[in-house]
Amino acid sequence: MGMGDGSPNAALDSGLELFKQGKAADALPLLQQAVEMEPSSTAARSYLGACCAQLGRFDDAIAQFTELTNLQPNIAAHYYNLGFAYQSCGKKAEAITAYGKAVAINPAHDKAKAALDALKAENQPAPVQTTAIPTPPAQQMTPPPPAPPGGPAYRPPTPQQPAQQPFQQPMQPPQNTQYGGYQSMPQPVNTKVALDAWPSWVIILLLVCCGFIGVIIMWFKSSWSTTTKGIITAIWVVLALAQILTIGAGINNAPTTPAPQPQIIYLIR
Repeated sequence: MGMGDGSPNAALDSGLELFKQGKAADALPLLQQAVEMEPSSTAARSYLGACCAQLGRFDDAIAQFTELTNLQPNIAAHYYNLGFAYQSCGKKAEAITAYGKAVAINPAHDKAKAALDALKAENQPAPVQTTAIPTPPAQQMTPPPPAPPGGPAYRPPTPQQPAQQPFQQPMQPPQNTQYGGYQSMPQPVNTKVALDAWPSWVIILLLVCCGFIGVIIMWFKSSWSTTTKGIITAIWVVLALAQILTIGAGINNAPTTPAPQPQIIYLIR
């Protein structure tokens, strides 16, 4: 069914038929056309508001039902529909006001009364349950025993106080003004020697000396040729120089022992 013949009644009838068939989305433009063509039509506005509410467009539904209360302020059904739209979008205070006006206009409007009572019951705070604290019974004092004839009067025992520990004066650190009033302690001295395994270079020097003595004996006592003696002597010189240079490099690269520096522990006030 189309837009009808362009009259508001045709648009209203077509939209109402679609709305009753559950086709609210299709009925919406027809009902809007009917309201635009005849703004004072309460029937068109009423069904347009119901169609908007069914589609979840509660702000549009509230606008249509509010306009209906302005056009017909004495109709309880308009206030009930307005309260339903407010309640559907979570505006409970406005819904209570609208339902209250519907009941005021028509006290026999059962749906408005039931909805109003339900919302008021939800908004009432839960009663606070208080538990009475029992009062402890008064302690009964035991009378003191009678004093013996001619004896001293009875005195209640004095509660014993915990023994107080004698006050101990805290130990004061020794005053030291050498470093500007600071208590100090020298840092540990590094006692590392130039070479960790010092017997090795001693042995190397002994071997070099022995080799030197062996070369001297070779030149004077051996029957080898001069060329052989020269080669052996050259090999000994190279090995000896290499060992001496190695020992010298180890001594030069050894870490130097720093001078002891004071280490601050705490400040004496």
